[in-house]
Amino acid sequence: MRKIATLLLLVFIFVIPTEKILLIPGLGSVARIAGILTMVAWMASVLLRGSIRPITHLHSVMLLFVLWQAASIFWTVDSDATLARVITWIQLAMLIILVWDLVTTRAVLHASLQAFVLGALFGAFGTIYNYLNATAFVYGRYSAAGQHSVNLGLILAIGMPIAWYLAIQKDNTYRLEKWMRVVNFLYLPVASIGIALTGSRGAMIAALPTLFFILPTLGILKPWARALFLVLAISGAYAATLLVPQSSIDRLATAYSELTGGGNLTGRTLIWNDAINRVMENPVLGIGSDAFSSISQSGLVAHNSFLSVWVETGIIGLALFLSILLIATRHVFTLPKLERRLWLMVLTCWFLGVSALTFEHHKPTWLVLALIMATRNPNSGHTSDGYLSSAYPSAPPVDIIELNDDAVGRRV
Repeated sequence: MRKIATLLLLVFIFVIPTEKILLIPGLGSVARIAGILTMVAWMASVLLRGSIRPITHLHSVMLLFVLWQAASIFWTVDSDATLARVITWIQLAMLIILVWDLVTTRAVLHASLQAFVLGALFGAFGTIYNYLNATAFVYGRYSAAGQHSVNLGLILAIGMPIAWYLAIQKDNTYRLEKWMRVVNFLYLPVASIGIALTGSRGAMIAALPTLFFILPTLGILKPWARALFLVLAISGAYAATLLVPQSSIDRLATAYSELTGGGNLTGRTLIWNDAINRVMENPVLGIGSDAFSSISQSGLVAHNSFLSVWVETGIIGLALFLSILLIATRHVFTLPKLERRLWLMVLTCWFLGVSALTFEHHKPTWLVLALIMATRNPNSGHTSDGYLSSAYPSAPPVDIIELNDDAVGRRV
């Protein structure tokens, strides 16, 4: 049953990047169905096993955060919106516990990362398909069906360092490993085109840190892999000149002037001022989970995840949210160099993206945090809860990748 639950979890992770694309009439999204099936299978496996993996500090603080979100129902300005959002938070809490309990080996961790990349790649191709069929999301911007262009753009950006990490691995754990490396290399140019077509300046900025992960680790690759990457990069750049419309290029080109004071970030600065005023009125408790859009002058969300948490759940909610991020970041610094670089880049991409986007209640945010905690240090042996340092077994494959101090890769 545990194997079935793990397989269903991989399916669930695959559909997370594009959960609103695949809909089944009368049943809802495929992501919803996959999530329910995963939960049922996992609960059955827990009952058969008679135990659950002991949770970490991050999970404890996450549960406190959810409880605080739920408590805001007593003072919210929009009880219907808050109740619906609390249900979402409960589902997100279950997601990180599912990942923690099921992702206990390096193979499953890499499979989870690969599932996310494949799902995001599906979204990128969906965006390109809609562009070729002249199906715009809004104002000449494109996205995969059902997905908001800005949200999808950030998901594509988050997937870029993950795809690169998988591309430079040499696991020999499954037959399609070499072909998956090609797919992961391919993801980078395809996702870049997808981001350009979304017209999301925030996603473009969020994707830039991936270069600081790619360039120092190019030496890890074998000559054929470096050649393949260069061919795909050049081909992707050429394809971008053919596919990306001038309107998208012009919009992306305004990022610098918007950031340096030449604009209001598509009205975001006005929304932020409104949110700050609301914070001053309710600094401790906030106005209730998911209630800001109900009373904001624009009728929109805060368009900044940190400000969104602050205005809706007060300083207490913000402190819990920041504590979760701090715990995850501290854990990242305990990891081997390559994994540390991976997750620091992912967190940087996420931070840049959510600074202009309300994304704290979306599944990719909590999936990233869950997978960070599932990544273990191979030098720590057994963990305090009795599990093997699961993501990185004490007897790693012969052909693994290690980075030395000058950031030049070598094979051991």
